[in-house]
Amino acid sequence: MKLIFLSAFVAGLAYCAAPGVINAEALRRALTRGFRAALLFQVGALVGDALWATAALSGVVIIQPWTVLHGVLGIAGALLLGWMAWGALRDSLRGHVPAVLHVSRHDDLLLGTLLSLANPFAVVFWLSVGGGLLRVSALAPQLPTVATAVGAFILAALIWSVLLASLASYGRTLSRQSPFAGSTPGPACAWRCSGSV
Repeated sequence: MKLIFLSAFVAGLAYCAAPGVINAEALRRALTRGFRAALLFQVGALVGDALWATAALSGVVIIQPWTVLHGVLGIAGALLLGWMAWGALRDSLRGHVPAVLHVSRHDDLLLGTLLSLANPFAVVFWLSVGGGLLRVSALAPQLPTVATAVGAFILAALIWSVLLASLASYGRTLSRQSPFAGSTPGPACAWRCSGSV
């Protein structure tokens, strides 16, 4: 049981620490709106991750034999990521910083869940690593074994979520308290002060 817990915990940390859209969006939310927004987004993503983990570790991996479903989920995830990238590109080309919106906490949770469920990395991860965890748990394929593995994965993801949101929001706090905040350092300052602006 300890081996299953440790394996699932390490798999959870590896899954969450991988660079991708979930971490990038959580960092963006922490830097622009603070700890709560990032943590709520991460909790939403954790809901999606828990659904994937439960499906994979309970032996109900429905999508493995259906390659068509792999493609549909991959395309849906790619379209969602493309839509977000287009929005970011469009906003950057407009040349203005977006105003702070009063977004509902439900939006953070919902977007986190949807991104996690549509993330193509989740499908690949659970079809590969999840299968390995199923082989480890095949020694004792009982409900307590599956519950231990899912619980360890969720615990690792929750620890990662709190750590990422804390570090990013702390960085936000530091950048706002910096003695250089609002000033332009180095050559850009000289260019700006020379009247070229």
